[in-house]
Amino acid sequence: MVTYGLTKEEAPTPTDENISNGIRELRISKALPLLKETFDIMKRTSFIVLNIVDQLHSLYYKKDRFYKNVYKNFQLFSALDTLGKACGLIYLIDLIVQENTAIRDDFSKFKALIRSMYKEPARFEVTELQLKRLDKLLSKYERTILCGACFLGTISQTYDQKVDPNFTSLSSEKPIKENKELYELFMEYFKKQIESVGDIIGSATETFERKTMFEVYTLYALYRKLYPQEEDRNLWKKLWQIQKKSPIIVLYSHIVFSIPDFMNTITPLSRKSMGKDPRDAEAYILEFVEKKDDTFEREMASYNEQFCTWVAQMDSSYGRASSLVDLSKVNQTFQLKSRLLMSG
Repeated sequence: MVTYGLTKEEAPTPTDENISNGIRELRISKALPLLKETFDIMKRTSFIVLNIVDQLHSLYYKKDRFYKNVYKNFQLFSALDTLGKACGLIYLIDLIVQENTAIRDDFSKFKALIRSMYKEPARFEVTELQLKRLDKLLSKYERTILCGACFLGTISQTYDQKVDPNFTSLSSEKPIKENKELYELFMEYFKKQIESVGDIIGSATETFERKTMFEVYTLYALYRKLYPQEEDRNLWKKLWQIQKKSPIIVLYSHIVFSIPDFMNTITPLSRKSMGKDPRDAEAYILEFVEKKDDTFEREMASYNEQFCTWVAQMDSSYGRASSLVDLSKVNQTFQLKSRLLMSG
């Protein structure tokens, strides 16, 4: 779906005339299995999110015996990691659909073609029942995937489900928004991620931190739906401030996640924050890009120098396995090799 509508570099760019001559409809017909697979993944992931939230609500409840005996002294951050990955996956689908307008345009053409076939089904060797089934599937995809609002639908589910009495029924006494124990788990998780992941973004040791923060942002949106009364403006400001290190996060190919757009549209504050930094996101992005343009050559030259130095050291006698032959210097050699590996 990321590259939908693109042609081979050597192929001529289709004109509006030959695009409308059945090519758009054909492209969507070939993409229907992918749309079905995407819908199934999205639906299953939404159920997983619902299930994890309800189980956390059951476990992190002060009257529950599991909480008293175990979870009171244990932070189940792995479950929140999974929630963030699931929410991030669904929001990625939205970003792809919103960015690639050809998907929606071609889908409209294909749906119009299917409806025109109702006049003479036999001419196309199909029955009216088959057309109705296909039309029903198309409407389902149009209401979910192609509207670009899968993520909002997922985080807006009804999470206060009736709990299985065989597991525990105590947490059903109160809605999730009144569960202080689960709220504190979310707060500790966001604090940890901002300190351990957010601070590394933009540093020389950064690897996967930006994509991890993307998942944190989508989890934060879910948290805001679960606790609409707990706005926590200080947390919002900290998440907003991360854009000073990286205004956008490249997720896949040309699909990017904009921190200011997400914070303003998906998780806005009830009233404007006067102390947010940066104040003007668009102006800051322009300034950010200009500074990067000015320092790009120097940064690349510095990285190249550091890389060449590291490669030379790794290729030296200390970086080779043959240096371990001298047993009297094994400890020293291992220390040097470890430093080189860590610095690389």
